[in-house]
Amino acid sequence: EGVLIRNPAVGIRVKHVEANQGVLNSNEVQILLKEAKKADHRFYPHWTLALLTGMRSGELYSLRWTDVDLVTGKVSISKAWTKLNGEGPTKTAKSRVYPISTPARKFLERLKLQYAKDSEFVLPRLWEWDQGEQAKILRNFCQESGITQVKFHALRATFITQMLKKGVPLSRVM
Repeated sequence: EGVLIRNPAVGIRVKHVEANQGVLNSNEVQILLKEAKKADHRFYPHWTLALLTGMRSGELYSLRWTDVDLVTGKVSISKAWTKLNGEGPTKTAKSRVYPISTPARKFLERLKLQYAKDSEFVLPRLWEWDQGEQAKILRNFCQESGITQVKFHALRATFITQMLKKGVPLSRVM
């Protein structure tokens, strides 16, 4: 009659691996950036911009200088890149305008002097990034630096966590 009189799943246990949702604390962020800059690590600009903006890896990959307005202090995020699909819409398929913080603006100004004459893209193209290896590179560097081993996407979570710790309202962070 479609009615169960007892739970047929009683006693069944399902094993699952807890996802590592690690983030870097503010001290670890400083260590990461200091050590990467000191080593002149090829991903230093990528990690720095991710931590200053909270942008996703694919959004950073697709970011062009035409998307950055240093005069008004805004970045337009309308596209993202994935290894499987190439360049397309953002994860949410929505464009957004991101206000640039003072540290992010200063960093972008330095990047522009360094890279804008050679490329339309804000960040240098790296073969590991093209192949989706950016998480592995970051995890290895974190391990070498003695800090929490995180994936590239955790830099976004770190940015969000730091904003919330500074008292930025959740509605603004979102």
